[in-house]
Amino acid sequence: MPAALDPWLQSILERVDALPTLPGVALEVVRLCRADDTTLEDLAQTLAHDPALTARLLRFANSSLYGFGEEVRTLQRACYVLGMKTVQLMALSFSLVTTVPRQGSAGAFDYARYWRRSLVRAVTARALAGRAGLPAQDEAFLAGLLGEIGIVVLARCADARYAPVLAEAHGSVRDWPSREQEREQLGFDHREVGGALLASWGLPRTLELAVRHGAEADGLASGASRELTQLARVLELADNVTDLFTLHDDHAGALRAACERAARWFEIEEAELAEILDGLEGPLRETSELLELAAHGGPPLTEILDAARAELLRSSLEQVRQLATLRAVSDGEA
Repeated sequence: MPAALDPWLQSILERVDALPTLPGVALEVVRLCRADDTTLEDLAQTLAHDPALTARLLRFANSSLYGFGEEVRTLQRACYVLGMKTVQLMALSFSLVTTVPRQGSAGAFDYARYWRRSLVRAVTARALAGRAGLPAQDEAFLAGLLGEIGIVVLARCADARYAPVLAEAHGSVRDWPSREQEREQLGFDHREVGGALLASWGLPRTLELAVRHGAEADGLASGASRELTQLARVLELADNVTDLFTLHDDHAGALRAACERAARWFEIEEAELAEILDGLEGPLRETSELLELAAHGGPPLTEILDAARAELLRSSLEQVRQLATLRAVSDGEA
């Protein structure tokens, strides 16, 4: 547990019975990740104890998300073609879906909405990591999937202290808890909670830090590795895209933030970013099937993106008109 952890947050994480827990096979996968002498055969034997997880890994190996091109029929073959790191990370991703309810609510907390945001973030993070040329595409997917698991912890365990955050969010245009609301009410936010939970699970340090800092990449310590910095940037950009596609307010603002960060961090211009986002619908649908989560019933992503781009254009034109008016007034006074 981090030494500087808030005492109340630490008390939340000690409520083991109420917290999400890793399934037994996932715990063994984490153990194998740490062992230097782990073989693909060791990994395959462990995964074989969970038939549902095995089926998901086989579907992933044969999906367009991975794109191997040849049919993979056995777990051993899947482990071989995917590679140990991908199998480990995707096995954890698929296992973690079982730790959180897939639908229903806890008070004002909507699990279906949580999973919709998690899916969009994970798929977006993987796509952006691939475009940026990062080798950590699977880490980006898992960190994206876990980006808001701290909200689940707070909704389950924080009792009356988190209720005002959920109530305020539920009554707002945004309709989702914000980190600002959490810090005002609690003194910390769900990112810190998520990072602490991942540390308690024993997941790789890079994943823990990426989840903890994935919404504030520029706030990382100057000595942070390039891998962690780039991963945190991918996740922050994926957060903007998630807000764009899942929240009810300021779509243009979310798109503007995504365009600015994509250009500054990865030299991805607006047209190319729009092309990447246009291509998310298929992978999002396929991933929801792999994870056996309900597909989104809202408008297509392209429709939301087109509306946000139109809104952003109107805003830009209005700014140009206002600037022209100010200049005309200034010239007249001169």
